[in-house]
Amino acid sequence: SVPLGSAQKNHPNLKLKPEVVANVVYTADANGLVEAVDRQNGKVLWAKKLATGVVSGPTVAAGVLALGTDSSSIVLLN
Repeated sequence: SVPLGSAQKNHPNLKLKPEVVANVVYTADANGLVEAVDRQNGKVLWAKKLATGVVSGPTVAAGVLALGTDSSSIVLLN
C-alpha cells in the first residue's frame, strides 16, 4: 500500500461544492450532513448524517452519490 497522507477535516481551504442533477441540489458539509434539496422550492427531499466527516464531493454518477470522508474512505449513497 501507498500512504496518501492524513485527512484534513477542518483545513481552511476545504470547500465542498454542491452537485446539481436535474431539479435536485446535493450538498454535504464537513461534519457529515448530506442533503438533497429541491432546486425549485428549496425543500429538503432527504437528509443523512454520516458517522464521519466529509472532505470531498458530493459527486453523482450512474445514480449514485459519492463522498470522500475524513477517515480516508468513500461513501456511496443511492
